[in-house]
Amino acid sequence: NKFLRVTSFSKCLIPVVQSRPIFTPHEIPIKRFFGIGIPESPKVPNGTKFTETHEWLLSDKDIVTIGITNYAQLQLGDLVYAELGEKGRNLKKGDVLCLLESVKAASEVYAPFSGEIVDVNTELENKPELINKSPYGDGWIAKMRIEDKEIIEEMMEEKKYEEFLDKN
Repeated sequence: NKFLRVTSFSKCLIPVVQSRPIFTPHEIPIKRFFGIGIPESPKVPNGTKFTETHEWLLSDKDIVTIGITNYAQLQLGDLVYAELGEKGRNLKKGDVLCLLESVKAASEVYAPFSGEIVDVNTELENKPELINKSPYGDGWIAKMRIEDKEIIEEMMEEKKYEEFLDKN
């Protein structure tokens, strides 16, 4: 079988036929649009807030689910290891929540607010690539009980986060 791949040549997208499958499990899903591949952005759940350090937060009363944004996972590349925080541990804003290692680099994810870790995504221990595949879904990192709920309201909404990315 022959497979279609899109490559860049002189700032033009050119379809190229190759003899292996295009996608490996870690690559971004591609939509076909008039025969040209374009990246598919993951769906961001309504009510998601964002930090300047590229974490996303989704609040359900006093429990907040935390993960890294699609932008952050793309910058890291293929994740190969996740060292998660411990349930029951109290963190201050800026403390290390978890450590992520990719084929490119290691990166610490910081607690965006003070609170207690009430749950961690243990799936990531064996499948850290879930963050690459579904950063806003199956790739969540931890759930924390927030002490000061007003902090969440001060964080960026999706549109403001996109503007922040465009500026930086």
